[in-house]
Amino acid sequence: MRFFPIDVSADALARCTHDLADVADVHPLQQSYLDGMASAVSARKPGESLLVLFLGSTIGNFERPCATEFLRI
Repeated sequence: MRFFPIDVSADALARCTHDLADVADVHPLQQSYLDGMASAVSARKPGESLLVLFLGSTIGNFERPCATEFLRI
């Protein structure tokens, strides 16, 4: 399993990579959610499934047009 955690915090991504290294192939993306999602989607191999986990409370951090765009990805 490949996992692409997305965060703007390098420290959070380093902890995530360390904590999950034994259960997943971790590819941290230090980006905004929208840019990170685009990077993760573009890294998908042909025929590879994509599962997205989005913690809903974060949507409040987006401006309304960005929230709409994000939910359409």
